[in-house]
Amino acid sequence: MGKYPSGECIKCIPAINSARRILIVNIIIMTIIMWATNSIALSLLYLIAPFTGTLCNKILAKSQHHGLETKKDDGPLQFSRTMKLPYVLSFLYANMNYHAEHHLAPSIPFYNLPEFHKILLRNGYIESTTLRDFFKKF
Repeated sequence: MGKYPSGECIKCIPAINSARRILIVNIIIMTIIMWATNSIALSLLYLIAPFTGTLCNKILAKSQHHGLETKKDDGPLQFSRTMKLPYVLSFLYANMNYHAEHHLAPSIPFYNLPEFHKILLRNGYIESTTLRDFFKKF
């Protein structure tokens, strides 16, 4: 059991049980991979891939809000930015590079975000930048 700064007690049992379930599922998956492939290396790859394979995702996610922290009360079009990416990368990223649009209208499906971006751009509500221009600026 933990405590909030106010001294009020909280129960951590559901979180601990959830963590145990996740650990058990991962052990089962790793065991199945090792059994099916006779390869410890592939099992270890399953274990480390989430930590090494998400670098691109982390860079893109950070670039969509970096330097805009002071504008978080000004709305989604000021607090997030749209990054123009090559089509394939945009597809693999589920069009989340249209991040300001996503924050403005999260109910719009990812495949309609490029069209929504064009509408906002045409009406002067939004700007977009390339990843290269973003890194030049910061």
